[in-house]
Formats: sequence, C-alpha cells, structure tokens
Amino acid sequence: MNNLSSTDYAIYVDQLTKRFCPPKGLLKLFSHSNLKQPVNAVSGVDLKIDKSELFGLLGPNGAGKTTLIKMLCTLIAPTSGTAFINGYDVVQQEHLVRQSIGLVGSEERSFYWRLSARDNLEFFATLYGLSGRKMSKRISEVIDLVGLGDHADRMFQTYSTGMKQKMCVARGLLTDPAVLFLDEPTRSVDPLTAEHIRMFIKETLVRDHGRTVVLTTHRLEEAEQVCDRIAIMDNGRILACGSMDELRTILRTPCEYELITGKVDGKLSEQLKKLPHADNMQIHVDASGCNISFVSHKGGSALASVIRLLTESGINIHHCRSEEASLERLFAGIVKKGIDGTND
Repeated sequence: MNNLSSTDYAIYVDQLTKRFCPPKGLLKLFSHSNLKQPVNAVSGVDLKIDKSELFGLLGPNGAGKTTLIKMLCTLIAPTSGTAFINGYDVVQQEHLVRQSIGLVGSEERSFYWRLSARDNLEFFATLYGLSGRKMSKRISEVIDLVGLGDHADRMFQTYSTGMKQKMCVARGLLTDPAVLFLDEPTRSVDPLTAEHIRMFIKETLVRDHGRTVVLTTHRLEEAEQVCDRIAIMDNGRILACGSMDELRTILRTPCEYELITGKVDGKLSEQLKKLPHADNMQIHVDASGCNISFVSHKGGSALASVIRLLTESGINIHHCRSEEASLERLFAGIVKKGIDGTND
C-alpha cells in the first residue's frame, strides 16, 4: 500500500481541471441563444513527480500543456482539483509556491538589450525581493553556474542565441528554486548548443544540485535523451505517463532485431521460424552469409532463444542489432489511439 502524501513529492496533482468560457460577441451578450459551451483546457489531470526528477511533458499544440504549467506556477487558478508544489497548495499558499519555483522560457525580449548580463540579473533580482550582498552573491553564483562568468559584463545584445537562452535559465535560478519549469529551453539554438543545454539540465541542475525539472519540448529526441519519465498529453488529458520502457509496455510496441551470421541451411531456417515470440522472422541467405530479422514483444527472451539455437547449431554470429520503439513512434501511437494509461 502506498502511504505517500503530497508532501513526499516535488509536484502532486489530483484531478486538476481548468475550464474556459469562450468569449462572447456583442450580440451574444444580450442573447441566450447559440451560446458556446465551456471548454476544458485541462481535464482531471493526475500527476506525481518525484523530488530530483527530470520530467518531460509532451503533447501537440493545444494539448493543454501551457495551461497546466500556468496553474502549477500560480499564474492562473484551477477550476477544480488540487495541486501541490513542494507540499504547498497552489491556490491556498501561492506565495510559498512562487518562492520555491522557477519558470524559464525563451523570452529574450524581456531582457534589456543595452544592459550587461549582470545588470539585467540585478534588475530581476530586485523584483524577486533580493538585495545587498545576498543579491550580489546569488547573481555571481548563477552566472558561473550557467557558464557565463567570462561574459557577465558584456551587453546582452552582443550575446549569441545560446548565451541568451542561458541567461533565461540564470534568471529562473535567481531565487534558488527547488522546482524548475523549462519551456522549450533549446528552441532556436544550434544542435551543439542544444546538446550543451541538455547536459547542463541533466547533469548540473538535476544530478549535481538535486533540483526537480519539468521540461516541455517539441523535440522528442531531446525528451527521450534526458528525461527520467515522460507524460504525453492531448485534449487536456494525460494519455500516458512513465519511463520509456513503461510507455513501450503501455503501447505494446515490439522490439526489432537483426543478426548477421554464417550461412543457415533450410532445416535450421524452419527451426528459427518456429521459435516462440520471434515474430515476422525473415531469413535472407547470400554468398557472404545470412541476414536474420524479426520482431518480438518479449524482448531479450526471444533474442536469447534465437542466439542459443544458432550457437548450438555451430553458426557464427557476426553482428547483432536491436532497435526499440523511439519516443517519436510512441508519441504518435499514443496520441492516435488516445490511450489513457497514466502510470504514476
């Protein structure tokens, strides 16, 4: 029995819902006819995110991700349901919630371009209630943390896109938050800079400093690379939630295998095709050897059976490759099927 409570999680969400009423035209203000029904942007969402977890939130445009994040960051109030950040209620204790979170987007226009990075951070730190030596110390810490120590006194307008994105992260870290929400942190940056930002998030923020990070991104390979768990959202609902292996189990996607071996005769080919759980077995023999491919929902056990039969028959195995379903394939399948398979 699970006796954990909301205080045991970094983020605890129970049946969170946000309902919007469509705007009315001037005529409809004086008429009761043809009024549109309220729309649930977020509908009964449940989530439990562990402390020091790197959690991915994915979904197509209009899925409800932004609305969900805004409720968790106390920017809009939920219609119903409850949510806790670090044990604080987002409605009843919104001030304490704001003190314990950081929200990082790509709003480089919100910085003052003719001020230095340090001056910009001093401005925002003042808005956050920091001052004096505490402010100066914290600004130096976050500048060093994001790797801008040698460029802190340069004007913001001279920064590259990647450096500007690091400044967004630095601003989000000023209050030393336990939970950090990152909204597409690698948008519009080159592949090398994006990789540096991903490793900074995974290794520095989460592994070294123990922060909880909620990452929203449209780069599915990015979420697959860095996230501990991933939630896939559509039409205001969480369709599936779990690790990559758990998402594969939810969708029941097979693993694909390919082996390059020595020549296999007809009798052994028939034996291979009769092995349990090694489905769609394809065997192609040519002058150089044999190519064997199959798929399986049983993963390693089916592969082990194939390898055992080959080695017992004296067949050399030159190469073995396995390919599990990518997040892109899982995402498309889950959204298409509308699976409701939350796995908290």
